[in-house]
Amino acid sequence: MELLNASQEPLGTREISRQLGLSPAIVQRLLNTLTEKHYLRRDPVTRQYSTGYQTLNMGAGLMARDTLLLEARKELQHLADSMRIDGYLGVLQDKTPMYLLCIDGKRPVTVRVLPGSPIGLHNTAIGKAILSSFPDEKALELLRTEPLEQSTAKTITDPGNSSRLCTGSGLTDMC
Repeated sequence: MELLNASQEPLGTREISRQLGLSPAIVQRLLNTLTEKHYLRRDPVTRQYSTGYQTLNMGAGLMARDTLLLEARKELQHLADSMRIDGYLGVLQDKTPMYLLCIDGKRPVTVRVLPGSPIGLHNTAIGKAILSSFPDEKALELLRTEPLEQSTAKTITDPGNSSRLCTGSGLTDMC
């Protein structure tokens, strides 16, 4: 489902199979089940798959009953309205940092991200806030899980060579 959600175009069974490294038979069974439940849609002409509308129902259900999301939305909306700032809520689920909420502060310039989008731990304020909650060793471990993206000319992409790691605080000074 993540593969199809990230794809700009519908994909066929063979392409999905190839990208996932699974046999076409297994992929076809999974696609059939997800299509039957409306999590995926299959084009009757091209026989390719894309994300289905049932995924909206799942996301809306989570947004309507998750206490963290409900309470954080109220607070972030209050900040956005009163201070005209963008508000974000992010989490580290397992070792994956992601945005959960993004509230627009109605400013002329805003950063738009979608819930579920990845958070750069080394190059965003919210990522650095997440890192600051861990001891240095754990923060470095998280930073080393994947190559760090070079988002600006000054972005530090090698946490092991960074002399700007604040000892004992877990907060990196990575730009």
